[in-house]
Amino acid sequence: MPTPTHPLVELLSDMALVLLVDSDIPQLTANADALLAAGHQVVTAINGQEAIEELDWNQPDVLICASSMPLVDGWELVRQLRDDERQRGLPVLFMGRSDDKELRLAAFRNGVDDYLPKPFDSEELVRRLDRVLGRSRVVERAGAVPVACDVQGRLENFSSGAVMRLLASERKTGVLWLHRHGERVRMSFRAGEPVRTECSHDVSMDWRDCLAAVLGWSTGDFCFVEQIVREDDEMRTTVVELLDGISPGLSCGRRA
Repeated sequence: MPTPTHPLVELLSDMALVLLVDSDIPQLTANADALLAAGHQVVTAINGQEAIEELDWNQPDVLICASSMPLVDGWELVRQLRDDERQRGLPVLFMGRSDDKELRLAAFRNGVDDYLPKPFDSEELVRRLDRVLGRSRVVERAGAVPVACDVQGRLENFSSGAVMRLLASERKTGVLWLHRHGERVRMSFRAGEPVRTECSHDVSMDWRDCLAAVLGWSTGDFCFVEQIVREDDEMRTTVVELLDGISPGLSCGRRA
């Protein structure tokens, strides 16, 4: 019989140490107050350089940073973290200056976990933080999805089809994980083209049905990890053929 978890342990497990970075002092203060009211611990910095120095003293559960700041801005801060083996897996919630699609795409390609365009209310920030924390803890528990993603984000912001087109355009090789409410799909890519698709939650599902299902997801998370892919090419099609020739039966062309 499993030992019940003490309520205090459950409470502490829901708390997070947040490193909040923003040069807009009134916004920084308001967001810090909202996070504290939600039960989290907060450490603040007013630019990326201060954040880097803070990371030498504290290991936060998540980083929330603005894109535009003096000295070291949010873009450079995230790049440095993703290049640092010690901080590569730190979840990042990025506060951008607009909801421009190209900016969101650039942020996800830079390695952020979520993108929140300004202006926003503090309640939305707390909701987004809870999602990022929930996703990182699910990954830690499941152990099946790699933590150090090279490209990651939410399907609400960037559809699975858009992610596939990005991987194709950059001729990426590796594994794309897509996750939603206990459903998990694994796609292997070689030089930007899909070679295998499988539904981990239903291994009996044909790759065509599995792919058709995930292309219809409007919510969920994605994580792409660059790695060597040795699987045989079971799909023999291209991303362009799959997405431009999509039909209810997922009728798609074949590569020679």
